[in-house]
Amino acid sequence: MTTQTEVSNTPIESVKISSIQVVHRRRQKVGAIATLARSLERHGLIHPVLIATNGELVVGARRLAAADRNGWKTIPARRVELSLEETQAIELAENEERSDLNAHEAGIIRMAELQAEVERLSKTAPGRKSPKSAKSLRTAAIKTLGSHPRTVQRDEEIIADVKDFPVLESWSRRNIKRAANALRDLPPNEHNAAERFIGTFEPREGNVAAEALENMLDVTPPKIRKAIYAQSKSKDPKDVQHAQDAALQLPPAPDAFIGHLKDARRHLKEVVSKRKKRDSAQGCVKRAYQALQEAITLLDGALKMAQQNAIKNLGGDHL
Repeated sequence: MTTQTEVSNTPIESVKISSIQVVHRRRQKVGAIATLARSLERHGLIHPVLIATNGELVVGARRLAAADRNGWKTIPARRVELSLEETQAIELAENEERSDLNAHEAGIIRMAELQAEVERLSKTAPGRKSPKSAKSLRTAAIKTLGSHPRTVQRDEEIIADVKDFPVLESWSRRNIKRAANALRDLPPNEHNAAERFIGTFEPREGNVAAEALENMLDVTPPKIRKAIYAQSKSKDPKDVQHAQDAALQLPPAPDAFIGHLKDARRHLKEVVSKRKKRDSAQGCVKRAYQALQEAITLLDGALKMAQQNAIKNLGGDHL
């Protein structure tokens, strides 16, 4: 195993940028590099990139991209001989120190490491005690890596969610799950429009975008959702902001309605309590039915007001 000290002691050489191969990257995107490019112009490259003996980049994708953007032909680099496992370990440590991987990228890495460990265990020499079935191999690999079955399950779910809805790629784990669940509950013919809509939010606003989706899903009829989708496609940032705000304000839920709904809920609880005390079954059912009708009527009124407010907020042009 190549140690950090051995890497640090490797001589620095000037390597042609065009000769460096960028493959097998854990981080899928280098992100914004304008600031880094300006820093390279002003101060030069403080930390050389790391490449394998075959010319593949190990560490320094953002530095390499910034240097290329500045028109550099060569870049300071250390060249070391590493196995694939060592390459992945060094890159992961570098990313954790400099810029955290997003949930999707981290999940892909862990699943790749799990698969590699499963394959290693499956090739254990005959005669040695080793798991045989696919399930036992997977369980043993998870244990060897110090992971947990629930972590693996979450990673698989996140990867599947992003595969279905690529716009969620840079979001946090929790917000990916929230948004993916809401998107799946929408009619399939709205998925593309809904993805474009939440794509108007920044990745760091994933919790806000997920809330907007949930609001639209829970209380908004197709007519209003389509109006929000349409306005969010505008090239005017004010229109886009208006569409986001309209979705986030659904439903307006006036305090008076909340009070009435709480009363209806209390009434239902009282009915259930009386039922437990062996109240007359016929009278209990009748009162429960009346309470449910009252709650439904109140909900209908609240939703109608929410819809009217949404239409008013968006204006009539989109409806």
